[in-house]
Amino acid sequence: MRTFIIDGYNVIYKIRRFEMELDNSLQSAREALVNFININKPNADKYVVIFEGKDEHFGLSQPESGRVRVVFTNTHEEADRRIVDMLKSSDNTRNLVIVSDDNYVLNHARSFGAGRMSAAEFFKTKKAQRP
Repeated sequence: MRTFIIDGYNVIYKIRRFEMELDNSLQSAREALVNFININKPNADKYVVIFEGKDEHFGLSQPESGRVRVVFTNTHEEADRRIVDMLKSSDNTRNLVIVSDDNYVLNHARSFGAGRMSAAEFFKTKKAQRP
């Protein structure tokens, strides 16, 4: 089983379908991304979507929807930093695939031996391949 770690806002701003949801609300864009994963991605994989947090999220339980776990970072903690920390603490980075268009995140994924996938690749593929 692979675990996809998704740079949430990075993907939202790169994929027009999700970016258009921002006209409704930020929550609507986040939900559209999570719903897309639940409907379109293989059941055998796990998905963790990382979003930058805000004070109002402090202490709230981390939402989970189907196979998707949503994580809000701590206030003033960037999602990029959280993703890199997850890579550093992983026992088996070969089962991780990082989804982002951010070079900082993708370079760290490569250096830790994790798979990498752009937002566009992730959005297009029904069965995401290890790059």
